[in-house]
Amino acid sequence: MLNREPRTWSSCRTSVEDAVIMDWISAATVVGRETKSVLSSRGARMHDRRSLMEDCCGWNRKIWADALEFAVSRLPDNLHGKSVLEIGASPNSALAPLFSAMGADVVCSCYGPRKSHIEDGQLKTICDRYGLRRVPVVEMDAHNISEIYDLIVMKSVLGGICRRNDYVAIRTLVSKLAAHLTQSGRIITLDNGYLRPLQAIRRTLGTGGQTWTYIRKERLQSTLSGFHVTTRGFGLLNCASATPMLGTKFEVINDLAHTADELIGRLSRREGYAVLATVIERSPARNTPCLF
Repeated sequence: MLNREPRTWSSCRTSVEDAVIMDWISAATVVGRETKSVLSSRGARMHDRRSLMEDCCGWNRKIWADALEFAVSRLPDNLHGKSVLEIGASPNSALAPLFSAMGADVVCSCYGPRKSHIEDGQLKTICDRYGLRRVPVVEMDAHNISEIYDLIVMKSVLGGICRRNDYVAIRTLVSKLAAHLTQSGRIITLDNGYLRPLQAIRRTLGTGGQTWTYIRKERLQSTLSGFHVTTRGFGLLNCASATPMLGTKFEVINDLAHTADELIGRLSRREGYAVLATVIERSPARNTPCLF
């Protein structure tokens, strides 16, 4: 008898089988590379969006960007074909570029600051930095809106328009704004929250002064009964900003306060928040298609 080695799977393969296996390995390698590339690109986009959010928020950028990020998470990634109105932009902050980057048709409005100051301020800086198309700016009173929008956004506006804890005025304003939404439209409002332990300091050092309304989460929700309201609070130490007093180079102080805030948030129970993010929707009627 001939002395034969035991036959193994590898010894039985043909050249054709080897070629097929190599094709599989090659295909798997390509898929792996493409998957890694897609994930890397997605990560880059998410990083760019966070940077864009921070730039839109101006000073105390990180805590306000936390609030903005939460509010935007309630929306789809692509807002192509949707109309967005920003109310109350300032020379130092404008949310409009973010929604423009998400594909929406955006109008940025101001009331008080000169239109040219908004056009040539942070709004222009952001659009140039991220290669975004220029956002039109109009002068508009929040109480006198004429068009219909899918989304209305505000940053640090409610407390300035509705001063001295006038929650009735807040209800009136929100109702007026809601009347200029599409059926499934939404309002995003980012506001200075009420902080019981630091309220006296805040009224002295904050830019809002003594009459500003610092929003209480529970009271806002009860005031807006009849609407679908989602609110989340952020931060404690970022209740005042070093930037207006010392200049933009000192924004690093606010960044450090944000880091400390994250630690405090894990270790303690707080009474109030520095910033509130609120998403307001009409109570949806039955069989109404949701556009978002």
